[in-house]
Amino acid sequence: MPIQPKNARRGKKNSRSVFLSFEFERDAGRRGTFIGQAKNLCEFAIIDKSLPRAQHDTRWRREARERIGASHVVMVLLGPDTHTAPGVKDELSLAGEVRCPVVQLMPRGKNYGLVTKSGAVCQYKWSTINQMLQDPKAFAASAMNRNK
Repeated sequence: MPIQPKNARRGKKNSRSVFLSFEFERDAGRRGTFIGQAKNLCEFAIIDKSLPRAQHDTRWRREARERIGASHVVMVLLGPDTHTAPGVKDELSLAGEVRCPVVQLMPRGKNYGLVTKSGAVCQYKWSTINQMLQDPKAFAASAMNRNK
């Protein structure tokens, strides 16, 4: 019988801190769906670092920078208008400042616009998301996943 890590024997999952970036006015439901699905389909326990409100002032920027800096990855939940959302662009700029990898999740069967020059692209399939979460920096740096 193969030896399993302690956390696997107890049913505990390793965790990943994830800052979810999305178009706040229209796509808050995407965040809820992602978190709900992650509980059952993700190999990792997701610690959601995203902000509870859209407010672009100095305090918001400072808090976003701190949360992004404490995250393993910034995941952009793409929707129809995400690529033009000012808050998303601000968050991705902050991710660049703190050198946090960025991965854009493209829902299956959709062809939403990408936030240009802002991170890798990952299909919204849990097998792929789990693979990406194994090592977000390597996934984001891979030439085959790069968003040009």
